[in-house]
Amino acid sequence: MARKQLTHIAYEAPIFPGRNKLSICGYSVQIDAPCYRRSIPVIRVNINVLKKFVGVKGAEEPIDAACVRGLSVINDHEADAVWLCIYVAEGSPAAKTIA
Repeated sequence: MARKQLTHIAYEAPIFPGRNKLSICGYSVQIDAPCYRRSIPVIRVNINVLKKFVGVKGAEEPIDAACVRGLSVINDHEADAVWLCIYVAEGSPAAKTIA
C-alpha cells in the first residue's frame, strides 16, 4: 500500500490570555517545529473564527449544527474537530498558514 504524503497540518490555535497563553503556545511549538523542519504547511484556526464560520456561539451549538449536517459527534470537542476539517477543506481564507 502506497504511503500518502502530508499536504498540511491544521489545528485549533490557542487564544488564552495571560500566563496560560505561554503554556498553550508551547504546545503549538510542538506542532509547528517538526512541520517547519519537514516543510509541511501548518494551518492555525482560532476557535472564534471557526464558530463564526459555522454560525454558532455556544459550546453546544456546534454539536447541533453538525447533527443538522448529518454528522455524528459525541461532544463539543469532536464537533470543533469536525468543523475544523470542513473549514480547512473548503479553503477558507481566514485560516493562517505558516510554512
